[in-house]
Amino acid sequence: MDGFFAELEKINDYLAKMPDWAVTLFGGDSLIDAIITNSIQFVFIAVLGWTIATLIERKHLKYLDEKERSLIKIKLNNTKELSQCDNEKSQFLIGSAVIAHDYFRGFFIFIRKVIGGNISAYERILQRGRREALIRLKEQALQQGFNKVINVRFDSTKVANHITAVEVIAYGTAVKTN
Repeated sequence: MDGFFAELEKINDYLAKMPDWAVTLFGGDSLIDAIITNSIQFVFIAVLGWTIATLIERKHLKYLDEKERSLIKIKLNNTKELSQCDNEKSQFLIGSAVIAHDYFRGFFIFIRKVIGGNISAYERILQRGRREALIRLKEQALQQGFNKVINVRFDSTKVANHITAVEVIAYGTAVKTN
């Protein structure tokens, strides 16, 4: 046990010899002060990051709402039926979107994976990805003069191991109805 206290004393001596700017940034005159200061900094940065990410997500959701309203004339369905369509003018279209969460939500997702249960952050990221992919699919249909996309399907894949990101692809056959 004496070795432990000797090591603590060495750490405290090292902290006392730190430059003033480092002491201000990383702690105080003892190991306990440094731990408390760094913990407070971590919590502050985590709350700030979470808040900024939430504001960005809300801005994206507002953008999605506006785009969906502007593209309401382009109809989608998941059937293969071609009734009332000009079959000679059809085209396969793809809408793709990559959506990512910030590292702070990724940390909480990791914790949720460890303890189990519903991961609502994944649900939100997939929902945003599907909506964005559909908007891009509808925009392509509109640009090419189509007013309906039939046989719409989704596919998704994880983008990277180090971040929480997903690519969502919406695809279907664009047609012009009579």
